[in-house]
Amino acid sequence: MLSPREVEVLKLVGKGLKSKEIADELYLSVRTIHSHRRKICSKLNIKGRHGLVKWLLSVRNGGISNTSD
Repeated sequence: MLSPREVEVLKLVGKGLKSKEIADELYLSVRTIHSHRRKICSKLNIKGRHGLVKWLLSVRNGGISNTSD
């Protein structure tokens, strides 16, 4: 289960914001955002930044994502 902060970061990633932009918006360091992104990927069994974006697009389009790609 994602924490409320991880959900917030995930929503901002989904809006296309970069880590620096997310950090500025949430008043956090870029390193903290990277940590949240790593934890999100781990919890959702997603590999890497591109996998996260692919997963977000799949969810947004109502599809079922295959995170083992």
